[in-house]
Amino acid sequence: MNFCVLIKIKKNLVSFWYQIKGSNYAPLKIKESNEVPLYFYVNGNDFIFGNLARNRFYCNDPFAYGNYFNIITDPSKHFTIYGNQKPIKQLLYIGIEQYLDFFIKNVLYKSESIESYRQNFPIRFLFDSDIEDKERFLVESLFSEAGYDNIKTESYYSALLNSLVSEGIINENFAVLLLTGIDNVLYLELFKKQFLSPDAFSKIVGQGSDPRVRVLSEIILEDILARNSYLQVSRDKEVAAIVPFSASFLQDPLPIITGDVALSDGTSYYFKIKLRELNDRMLFYSGDNKIFNSIEDLFSKNGVNNTSAVLLLNGSEINTTYFLEKLLKKYPNVEGVPQAIESDALKTIFKKIEDENYFSKRAYPGVPGLPPIVTSTEGTQVPPRPPVIIPKNGDKISSDGPVAPNLPPMKKSEPKKIIAPPPPPPAPIKKVEQKKIVLPPPPPPPTTVKKVEPKKTIPPPPPPKK
Repeated sequence: MNFCVLIKIKKNLVSFWYQIKGSNYAPLKIKESNEVPLYFYVNGNDFIFGNLARNRFYCNDPFAYGNYFNIITDPSKHFTIYGNQKPIKQLLYIGIEQYLDFFIKNVLYKSESIESYRQNFPIRFLFDSDIEDKERFLVESLFSEAGYDNIKTESYYSALLNSLVSEGIINENFAVLLLTGIDNVLYLELFKKQFLSPDAFSKIVGQGSDPRVRVLSEIILEDILARNSYLQVSRDKEVAAIVPFSASFLQDPLPIITGDVALSDGTSYYFKIKLRELNDRMLFYSGDNKIFNSIEDLFSKNGVNNTSAVLLLNGSEINTTYFLEKLLKKYPNVEGVPQAIESDALKTIFKKIEDENYFSKRAYPGVPGLPPIVTSTEGTQVPPRPPVIIPKNGDKISSDGPVAPNLPPMKKSEPKKIIAPPPPPPAPIKKVEQKKIVLPPPPPPPTTVKKVEPKKTIPPPPPPKK
């Protein structure tokens, strides 16, 4: 294969890129974006992945599914497609495979179905900070069980941090504390020497954004609810949905902030607030202490000195001047991650894929045709499960464990055993045919009867009279 598809997975979002060997990488877009909300709709033979499914989910459609990484923890949950019941975890697999099928037909311009590509299709996964190790393994196993042998997980933050070193933004000899804000959860990942994986990890719920961004989001939601008193929403959920929108206003704040903002169900509402309300509320804010305490705890437990570590603010929700100034009062090395650096990180990842020849199907050393060894996050080698080929007709897929391996090649001659000569004609038919052939002799011709007729016509002479 001379191509590769890169898939980045977050709790509520999936992003797609691809590269064809010898060319630059590009986003894989079906419509206007390569980012797809992690929502699904399944009804009969209909399967929808993305925005339309999200709209149905927030309309309480019983056939729509959200909160994917939460609902898969219940093994009793299933969905039905093509008349077959499947475990809920396969929603993600089917949704992603729709994009892979689109790539084959609309980028490669091939007419073959995805089934003929599964075994060798090169897929690389990136997992964001909010995906746990067990969830990463689940995603990988979904594809290995379905017959994808050429899959691997790449480290996005390894590429990101190495790109920052190349740009001179951070010192490679310093420990790095990466602070990432996702859905108002702050993830703290400490890299001490190497950038392959974090040496320590922590998270703080409710602190994943510049505190002004969250407070501004709360004010905006309050104004929307005051204008639309009929709305019944979850406050925390909607504030988290507004946070990315609010961050843009703080880059160049105006005395009066107004506009339309979309809530979690995709519906937009008008709002109008004064910036003075934000400033008044910030006078009473004291949530920064939670972040400082968590940073100090990570540093002390891992033997990291404040002067030999750099703090990186990752994401628009937390990479703001307010948060930067707050942290600089206590830590000497604080930097914001430039938004443009994502492009450099993706280039680094695709360059690594091409240099290591991951476009080709890998195999165990000396044993051709076997799938690659999957390495878990703990560093132990885990043998991959034999693939389960998913038929076109939507038959059930085995997900209860490994499937029996294929039979040895010598059994290919077995079909000869069932080849037999055609059976003889049925016995009753033969008997009927024999009776027709064996006939009694014909009666004598009528001429033989005429020969005895003269004897009957000549009477004997009468006796003489006395």
